[in-house]
Amino acid sequence: MPEELSESRNRGEGADLIRIRSKHRRRLLGRLTEGGATVSELANDVGLRVPHASAELKRLRNDGLVSSDQSEGSRGASMHLTQFGWEAIRSDELSR
Repeated sequence: MPEELSESRNRGEGADLIRIRSKHRRRLLGRLTEGGATVSELANDVGLRVPHASAELKRLRNDGLVSSDQSEGSRGASMHLTQFGWEAIRSDELSR
């Protein structure tokens, strides 16, 4: 499991929950719940510089939390949450 994500045990149900530890990841994923966006749009919306947002989104993509409508490295690609990304967000909210 990536270091930015950690698993914790929900005491009440015994279910494994994912907790998103990075505030930048949480902000980017939260923004993506509103719909797809380009790296530049995401960076602007969450207050990150484009290179930092791009690097974080690459890690999110490698971890299977986001995908894009074009191949990696394509300019203007729209990023979207994957099913696993949606599940990670729900799990993160439950683990708090």
